[in-house]
Amino acid sequence: MRRCLFVITIAYLFFFEGIIHASSSQTITSSIKLSVCGNDVSEHGEDCDNEDLRGNQCLTLGYTGGHLSCDINCSFRVSSCQSPTITANEIAPSELKSLLPAGLMAIPPTASIISTPSITTTQQLTIYTADNIDRKGSVVLPNQLVIAKIDGTDFDPRDLTTSDVLVGDISGLEDGKVAYGALQFGITGTSLEFSQAITIKIFVGATLDGKTLSVVRSSNLSTGWTQEGIVTPSTCVVSGGWCSFQAINASYYAVLDAVTLTATPTSNLATTNTSTTVNSNSSNTSANTSESMTAISRITLNIPAALRYFTNFLNDNGKIKLDDLYNVVKNWVIDWRDASLIKMELSKSRKCDVNQDNICDIRDLSVLLFYIER
Repeated sequence: MRRCLFVITIAYLFFFEGIIHASSSQTITSSIKLSVCGNDVSEHGEDCDNEDLRGNQCLTLGYTGGHLSCDINCSFRVSSCQSPTITANEIAPSELKSLLPAGLMAIPPTASIISTPSITTTQQLTIYTADNIDRKGSVVLPNQLVIAKIDGTDFDPRDLTTSDVLVGDISGLEDGKVAYGALQFGITGTSLEFSQAITIKIFVGATLDGKTLSVVRSSNLSTGWTQEGIVTPSTCVVSGGWCSFQAINASYYAVLDAVTLTATPTSNLATTNTSTTVNSNSSNTSANTSESMTAISRITLNIPAALRYFTNFLNDNGKIKLDDLYNVVKNWVIDWRDASLIKMELSKSRKCDVNQDNICDIRDLSVLLFYIER
């Protein structure tokens, strides 16, 4: 009993050490936290503070329902929230914000569900870029993959998104390059890094089967396109209409091909919808016009957007060769049929959408036929 009282007394003195020092002439050194937990105002570094939940509820945090509250540490108490059920190999874009509540991803013990330095997969995940489309792109995340921002700062896991990207929305590509397909995975405007390589599949069309395409990425759609962060060789060989590759950085990915033709200049080049760069091999700079027009030169043609999927069927002047007219129309009809069957007009850029109005119809075929050589 006496030993017990002694221990209690010592503990009591330690607990009130601040008061004992305050009553003496000694100087007290202490750290003051500017964010005061318990003042009913949710401040920096706090998820919440008593009734101040920053407008959040179970649903906004990715749960399916329930009651959200705040614990004494100013962290969300989600024990009364209802966790969602998500199939790991069929994750839709709308389900990304629920990966943590579903237990398919985890955060460090000291992190917050809305602010964390990293997230880690708890099993292999397959994420699709659209909810109800057959030919949707996909991203496969391996088990125990750690995702973090390249700059090391915290982020909100709910900002993670994925989607198909219209190639018409892409800009800033290297001259002479054309995009055949693209998708987004990550946080828009932010560069993410992965501890392991993720696998990405983008649909580019069966007409490109067997072709080797290059892959680039950017944190946005208009600048900074690079192959850094794409696993070597930074290319894909199209199979079944799909381009499959791996990456260790995010978040926009585009599949490209070069459009460079060797041609003999003719007078009708000036009337075509192309821009040219000519480096003549003629050493006589004072040659007359007739000699210049017949000189063999290398010309890089910026093919009109209408022909970006049919470059294999173009002649030296950027026109569709008569001998290939049947194949061009056949490829257009196949893609038009596929787009009609699976209703992909608004979901991704189609080869049949020649005039880029997000609809495949007879007007697109008319535009395509305009570019036949005559």
